Amino acid sequence: MTRTPMTLATLAAEAERTNTTSVDFGGYRWLITRLCGKTELRGRDDGKLSLVTIVETLINDDDNPIYHAQVDYRRRGHDLYVLQGGFCCAEDAINWAAGFQWFTRKTGSLIWVGAAEDATRWYAQIGASTAEIAVFTAREGDAPHYTVTRSLELGGQWIEFQIGDNTLDNERRGIVSFEHASTIALTMPDYVMELVRSA
Repeated sequence: MTRTPMTLATLAAEAERTNTTSVDFGGYRWLITRLCGKTELRGRDDGKLSLVTIVETLINDDDNPIYHAQVDYRRRGHDLYVLQGGFCCAEDAINWAAGFQWFTRKTGSLIWVGAAEDATRWYAQIGASTAEIAVFTAREGDAPHYTVTRSLELGGQWIEFQIGDNTLDNERRGIVSFEHASTIALTMPDYVMELVRSA
């Protein structure tokens, strides 16, 4: 006889009865919360899946719940994360998250991190600042557009430089390749000031 997987809502109800927010599930330790038809497992800070969130959504009592997994990069709330849905049970979502690996590509002295080999957003740390390259292709066969952003948080303030490309169709791009975008990211303050001076 096949055992029906325990829902996270059931697990959350049991946790509430014992007045705890910490549960063991799928071989890992989690913080569990339930709100408005959604139950969420968040990996504990001291665990292997500390940056993983598993969400169970129950549309109505007659349907089976659906699950998705989110993996954040470096810290919760980071702009870089990967979201995967379509899981039939929480265990499948956990197994996927436990096996997920970030993709990296080295360009010059920088190592960029993305969610997949063909990711449209890549991040790199440059000193105390964060750089992002966003890649966008309007139509299949067109040359890609690149947007380069470099940001720095200073206590309660932040500074951000961003350079994009307004060219259309197959007009020559101002940023012609990922490598070019990476070079701009590395020299962003000087690059921006030079553009301003020459405008």
